[in-house]
Amino acid sequence: MAIGKDERLKELKSILATYVDDVLSGRLPSCKMVRLACERWANDWKRDDLYFDWMAVLAFWAFAQSLKHFKGELAGQFICLEPWQLFIAANIFGWKRKATRRRRYTYADVFVPRKNGKTTFAAIVALYCMLLDGEAGAEVYAAAVDAPQAKICFEASKELLRGSMFERLVRMYTSSIVYAKKASSYKALSKDSKNKDGLNPHCAVCDERHAWPTNEIFEVIKTGIGARTQPLVFSISTAGNDTSLPYYSD
Repeated sequence: MAIGKDERLKELKSILATYVDDVLSGRLPSCKMVRLACERWANDWKRDDLYFDWMAVLAFWAFAQSLKHFKGELAGQFICLEPWQLFIAANIFGWKRKATRRRRYTYADVFVPRKNGKTTFAAIVALYCMLLDGEAGAEVYAAAVDAPQAKICFEASKELLRGSMFERLVRMYTSSIVYAKKASSYKALSKDSKNKDGLNPHCAVCDERHAWPTNEIFEVIKTGIGARTQPLVFSISTAGNDTSLPYYSD
């Protein structure tokens, strides 16, 4: 039996409330930055300049759960976001400014340990921004330090689409995914990519940005998002050891 919207909303609120409470109470071991993020979440509900768009988060959650894992033991099973992933998505897509009715956050930085599904999560974010974010002519990029690394997230996105209800909406090519109805596209991006000037990203997923030796690609992305009303630069990385790299001084 299908679950109604009210029940889904109740479940979503419960998952997020439990996660934040567990972090702040110490029941869920977490680092300082996670605790600070949860404190900010709790304080944001008291602000007069923000509001929370529950429907936007429900839409992202439903999209993620319509896709299937494509490797390992979970291959073929529908994706179920972990509470920490849902918390990140809720912050990105839920909080909006009353003055503009646009999303509060343009940049998001996420650090996770290895083998926690960061590539799959990043691929879901990228696909959602191309397909369901309401942006006509959306340009979405899987960005990385080099072409092979950039293709990891891009190819994961292709695999997530295969067999899904969204596959019929797009055309998948070797170097791009095209959503013709909205004149939107999704490509891999690295220092090796040609014609980097003139990019107008709506969403750029920056994979392992802590390891980028220069900010060349990041600056291209930053300067390109200016024409978008609510762009998203989503950096997701494992922790790095070389703190002399540009990421740590930004």
